[in-house]
This record gives sequence, C-alpha cells and structure tokens, in this order.
Amino acid sequence: MSLNENEVFEVQIYTRKYQIGTCFTCQKCLYCGKDLSFVNCHCNKNEKPAKNNRTAKVRGYRGLCYDANNSQPFLKEFMNKSNLKFGYEVNLETSFYCSLCTACNSKISRENNKFEKEIKKEKNGTKSDIFSEESGTLIVVNPVTELQLRISIKNGKEVLPSILVNWSFDDIKYIDFSTKVEQLVSEHIGLTFNSEYFLAYKGNSEVGAGTLLDNEITFEEFLKDFQRYISNKKKVMIIVTMKDKKKNKKKREYKDDNLENTASEETEEEIPKPKSVKTKKKGSATNRIPKESKLDEKEKMIGEIMMQLKDKYVCNLHNHKHCFVKDGRHLFLSNVSFSMWAQDIFKNNTDFETPPNHAIFSMLHSVKPTSCNSSNLNSNENSSLPILNIIQNYISEAPSINEFLEELDRKYGANKFTCYLQKFEEEEIRVNQLFRLSDAEYNFIGISKIGIRQTLRDESKKFV
Repeated sequence: MSLNENEVFEVQIYTRKYQIGTCFTCQKCLYCGKDLSFVNCHCNKNEKPAKNNRTAKVRGYRGLCYDANNSQPFLKEFMNKSNLKFGYEVNLETSFYCSLCTACNSKISRENNKFEKEIKKEKNGTKSDIFSEESGTLIVVNPVTELQLRISIKNGKEVLPSILVNWSFDDIKYIDFSTKVEQLVSEHIGLTFNSEYFLAYKGNSEVGAGTLLDNEITFEEFLKDFQRYISNKKKVMIIVTMKDKKKNKKKREYKDDNLENTASEETEEEIPKPKSVKTKKKGSATNRIPKESKLDEKEKMIGEIMMQLKDKYVCNLHNHKHCFVKDGRHLFLSNVSFSMWAQDIFKNNTDFETPPNHAIFSMLHSVKPTSCNSSNLNSNENSSLPILNIIQNYISEAPSINEFLEELDRKYGANKFTCYLQKFEEEEIRVNQLFRLSDAEYNFIGISKIGIRQTLRDESKKFV
C-alpha cells in the first residue's frame, strides 16, 4: 500500500502532568532515553535525574529554573508551545524548575545567542562611511570627530605613565593628529620633533609592539580600527618610542677620532705636540700597536721585562708555548700572567725565578706531562743573567732581520720577504720575536698572506 503525499494523518499525543525526570519540551525520558510522547516506560520519573540513576543512552541533561520575567522571547514561546502540546497545565507566569535534554538545551542556547547578537548590532550601529566591496553597497555613517586615547611615551629604558587625552577635530587629518602628539610629547620630555620618535597604536589589552602609524594611509587604517575598538568597548593606546641618539653620536665621535688620529700622525714628525689628556671610554679598543717612541720609561721597562720572561719560559714540550715548571708540573702562562709578573718585578715584589703570589699562578692549575725531557724540565733554571746580557746573547746568536729575509728570498723566491724589511725596521722587530707575533700584528705590518706568516714563524723558531 503506497502513501499519498497529499494525505494528512493525525497522531494523538497523550496529555499528562509534568514529571521532573522528563524533558519539558520533547517528553524524552531522562533515565532510559525513550520518547514518552507515544510510549511509556517503567522509570521512576518523579525522581530528579543524576549520574547514578541514568543509563548510557542519556549522556546528560540540564536543569532549568524558568522565570518568564527574565527569559528571552524565543524561550517563552517554546515553553508555551510545549505546555499546550503535552497538556501539562503548568502556570508559566510563575517561576518553576524543570529538566531539559541536551538537544533541546542546545536549540534554546543557539536561539538566545542569535537574539543577543541582533540586539548588539542594533545598539552599536555604524559610525563611519564604509564602502563594502563584497556587497557593492554604501553604508552611511557618522565620521570620527573625537579621539579618546591613552598615550604611552618610551624614552630609552624609561617608560612614562600613560596619559589620557580627549581630542576633538572638525575635520580630522593626519597632520593635525601628528601636531597634537608632538605638542604633548614636548610638554612631558622637552622640545621634541616628530622625526625623533616612532608612533604606533594597538588595543589596550593587546600585546606586542602595535601597528606603525607614520603616514596618511596608515592613519586612515587607524581611524577604521579605532571605530572597531570603540564599538567593542575597548580602549586604544598610542605608543611613542623615542629614537636612540647614542648610536648616531658614537658613530660621529668614532669618525672624529679617526680624523684626529690620521691628522696627528701626518704632522707628528713636523710639529711636536704636547700630550693630550683624554679619558678613554670603557669598551673602546684600538687595533693599533703602540709605538716605542710613545711609551714612557716605566712602560718601556715593563715591556722589556715581559720580553725577557717570555724568552725565559718557552716550553718545548707544549709546542713552544710558555710554561712555568716546578716539580715536574707545567703551569701555562698567558699574556695577563706575564703582565702581572713584569709589574711585580718592576716594583721589586718578586724576581724572575719566583711567580707573584696570585691565584692565577697557583700550581693547582698546573699539569704533569706524560713524557718529559730532563733538559726541558730544567730549561727555566739555567738563566739568571741580567736583562741586558741576555738581550745581547740573543742578538749575537740570531741573524739580523735583513740577513734573515734575504736568506728566505734565496730559499723561497726573490723579493718575497725583503719587501717587508722597512716595516720590520720601523717597528724594531727582531728575528726571535717573529714566531710570537699575532695575526692582528701581522696585519698591521701589512702581511696578510697566511703562507708568508707561517713561513716567518717556522723559520724564526730556529733562533729561539
């Protein structure tokens, strides 16, 4: 037997009194999950549903305290229809407690959210002329004439408290806004121009640096975002970040110092100048090697003592590094160690055989070599001559720098090494000092090729 779509069938729904164990709007049993509109079940529906008395078919429910005076229109209509449909004969003018299944509860929540959004749109409205490209329609709204802002000024590490402003404009433009900000900043930190800081904006509750505000285009976007913030009851913050002047100042000072140094070097031999008393800033380092002519007597003497100490404590066991040997243990010596030792010798606090009483000279930092040559272990015990005698011995044993370079030219190629003779003579560098020169010192002399440097170091070791 086929059914005709035009035929209407009537279905009778049994009326009954409302029970707390059923859904008020669909008559679903909240214990077994059956639809009680057409069938009945044997559950105790007068008992309030709970986790312990429900089956797995009913995962959850919601208790509703209905009050007609505080309910949305949809909920009122939905409750009235259910009351008439199932014949509850409940007085909905008074508040009462009922139960809802999850499906009915979700339906009521969705309708309530739609109703609240429509009310919010009616309250907020629109406040500017905005053309919608998607719909192709023009929405007529009021232009912005008043700006309520919080302005924060950041001057280096110092952050001033936020400033509340309320500015009114007849026809708001970027140049007028920029002038207002410039006047405000000048009032708080002194005379300041708009080229000396950055402007950015963001919501008061947002994190991050914000959006840059530096021209007409970004200002138009700012006005649109301002309307959006205000419509959502949010406050807008303008961030003024001062530019760092120290970097530019350091660059200018560095250039001026370089110009002064080059000018003084050119006129040093022609016009003698008195020593200038300038305090060096912390962290400022020069890559220049000081000339011997610029050192005072004390510095020259300490330098000679350091050279003597370095020549005395060369260690053949550790690739010609410097070690102080005691009881078969080797203590590595750095440039700092030699400088401290030389200063103590100059002050007559110690001698060439005894290191200063300082933590860096503690033998706790020493190491014991695995293989040791007795002659190498006692190499630092055979020299007690004065400084001048030992320097003369070195000069007599090692060739002159001119002879040394000419020999290298004959061995490796003409004019490969003698081209640097003038520089070596100007800096008063001896042959037995070549292997100790650093890469920075070789660069200063003008020797940039790695092979030339290594050849000079290897050949000069023969005369140490």
